This record gives sequence, structure tokens and C-alpha cells, in this order.
Amino acid sequence: IASRPNEFFMGTAGGGVWETTNYGYTWRNISDKYFKDGAIGAMAVAASNPNVIYVGTGDSAPRNTEVTGAGMYKSTDGGKTWSNSLYVDAKTGAIDLVMDPTHPSTLYAAMWQAVRKPWTLQDGGPGSGLYKTTDGGAHWADFKNNLPTVAVRDIRFQPQWDDMAIATHGRALYILDDLRPLQQYSCTTPGKPFAIGPRTSYEYTLHSDDEG
Repeated sequence: IASRPNEFFMGTAGGGVWETTNYGYTWRNISDKYFKDGAIGAMAVAASNPNVIYVGTGDSAPRNTEVTGAGMYKSTDGGKTWSNSLYVDAKTGAIDLVMDPTHPSTLYAAMWQAVRKPWTLQDGGPGSGLYKTTDGGAHWADFKNNLPTVAVRDIRFQPQWDDMAIATHGRALYILDDLRPLQQYSCTTPGKPFAIGPRTSYEYTLHSDDEG
């Protein structure tokens, strides 16, 4: 945490969320009383208020002991208490989470529907995909149109050009080359019509100075 350099949070593969306030000398668990599962797939701390923490539960990498998780949790008091912010279903966990760099209440969550059986891994399904909130997790909307029903593995921003890249599990890399219309969309009224205008276009004319 930039404003508290002695404090760190750690999400583990099977032990939940841990906190240290003395540069890692000692650690304490801050999630066991609240989380159903101990597998942590993603975590984000609000730069504007480090007491606001989001944690996605569920294994982010498939393995023989893969744990689905129970969606997304949020704390507003530095991890003292937690509430479930996003729950899709019993087969879907959160494996990546990013905050909009210019809108701290806007987050994008990558969800993965997966169930590990002794003989196979059931990978993908309607619960997988990209989800968004514009009010700090109170309301979420899914943005899965035209995306395959597989896990969204990574979400990355390119703030200089307002672009967002989404990497899916074995299907493709998708790029939204203008994030501004999506930033204007409010998840609190998902049924309300929303118009997206075209991006400003430019025309260039090249002139040659070569007279020959």
C-alpha cells in the first residue's frame, strides 16, 4: 500500500487472505471467519482508500485440487469485516480483478465456471466471462456478448489510449479500443437503454515536397 509502506495483503492458494503491518515480519489471517473457501484468485486495494479491499475467491490456475470459490468479497474497514459482493453460482469463481485507473468505484471482474472431478475438469460455461460494477460492487452487470463461454484469464488497461485487453482461456485475445463509452455505462440501471456514439474520426492529407 503506497500510503502505508509497512502494510501488505497476500492472497493464498488455500489459506485465504493475510495481512502484515510490519513489512512481513509477522502475518495474520483476516478472512477465515467470512470466506467459504480459502482459494484466492484475485485481489485489489483502492488507491484512494486502502481500507477498501476486493477479493475474488477461486483458483486462478487449473490443477488437481482446483477450488471453485464463492465469488467476490469486499471489505470497507481494512479487512476487519467482509461481505459477498458478487456471486454468480456455485460453479463460478473470480480469478482476475482490476480497477478502472480513472474511476475507483468501477471494477472489472473475470469469472471462471469450473468444477474439478476426480477424472476430469469441467472448464467453462455460462457463468464465465467479464463482469463490471460502477458503484463499488453494489451492482454488477455482465459483458459477455460475443465472448466465448470460457474463463477470462487476464484484464489489462492501456490508459493512454483508453483501451482494454481481455485474454480468454484458449480462445482468443479481445481488445476494446475505446473504453470511454463503457466507462459512461451505469450498472445501477442495467435495463435502461444506453447509446454508444462513434469515436471521433480524423482525416489526414499527405503532401509531397518532391517536385520531380
